[in-house]
Amino acid sequence: MMDARQLTIESKHRQYHRFLASLKDFSYREDGEVNPRKLLDNPQMSLYCLDESNRQAVFVEISVGIDLAKVPFVCRTQYEQARRLMTVPYVTFNQLADRLPPVEQPIFIYTTGRSGSTLLHHVLNESGVAVSLSEPDTPTQFANLRHGRDDDRDGELSNLARSSLRFLFKNYRDRDIRAHALKFRSHGTQVMDLFQAVFPHAKNIFLYRQVLDFLTSNLRIYQNREYPVYSSFQAWRNQFEHFWGADLSQIEAYEEEIGETMTILKEATLEWILTMEWYRAQCDRGIPALTLRYTDLIHSKEETANNIFKYCNLPLDTVRQALQAYSRDSQSGTPLGRKNTGLGDRYRLNETQREWVAKILMRHPFLELGDRVSFFHEKTTRESDRAEPK
Repeated sequence: MMDARQLTIESKHRQYHRFLASLKDFSYREDGEVNPRKLLDNPQMSLYCLDESNRQAVFVEISVGIDLAKVPFVCRTQYEQARRLMTVPYVTFNQLADRLPPVEQPIFIYTTGRSGSTLLHHVLNESGVAVSLSEPDTPTQFANLRHGRDDDRDGELSNLARSSLRFLFKNYRDRDIRAHALKFRSHGTQVMDLFQAVFPHAKNIFLYRQVLDFLTSNLRIYQNREYPVYSSFQAWRNQFEHFWGADLSQIEAYEEEIGETMTILKEATLEWILTMEWYRAQCDRGIPALTLRYTDLIHSKEETANNIFKYCNLPLDTVRQALQAYSRDSQSGTPLGRKNTGLGDRYRLNETQREWVAKILMRHPFLELGDRVSFFHEKTTRESDRAEPK
């Protein structure tokens, strides 16, 4: 079984940061075939993405001493630390994965984004009884692998999902570990049903944040960062249908209000709506999940942590230790981290922005699920949100 290839990285040039990991992130030269057992034996080799165009799995070799369970975003660290690449065909990938132990008690974390999911990732790791990985891109990529296909690929994708989790957690098999948690990016909510079918005993958690606070948090991040300029709403939609692995035709209803110019406010509003729609669709399919609000995670931390640990069948006597994760910025060392955690969130939407968001949301039928105000803005939001994790 000598069909693994080793690649030497010559340069790195990741696409716009919101896009998923890809072999295109690197320029490389091929160094020939190697023994695929290196993927099992070398702890520095980690699964980076699935390369659908060539039907192969892509691995990166990272530096010694990097623990992917301790970083805010696995995909970012993998890209930055990548030294070499290895690729194996899907068939070999699945064969190798069969030699690894199964992931028997997974916890899947889904989110709107900006809702405390990175904090929850650190809380679970701090407990000592769970290992969590935050945003390796491969699991979220399954939304793209399923999108736009007339044929039913769920059988093949189920095998790839099973293999992906075995490889992602191959270095985390301590006997004290009772569960393995995986945090998806927001559009991963579309594949809750696929992962639930593959892992029927999984515990699902969905974290969301009220829309105005979600938008304020996004604009705080993007106000000083480069944002792509789209020539039209249609240009944005075409790109993000590919990026999200989703049919965005339902948002045509908002095109008149959106206008020609796409801003980060408009994009983030649509993303929030879409993620909530995806989650409601999964609930309608009967997928079980624990739904949590950002404000509860932040302002009722011990009670919320106890509820999470009870739901995930984790020992409650580890909650106190797990809460130590609140003592630090969960996204420290990344562009999303706070430069000064004591200043709070000084950014605020102006009245025109708030009115536009309200107009969009008041047209949407999912708000009939409950109190419109509770979806629009956190009633308990404080003027200074000092510990705003993702």
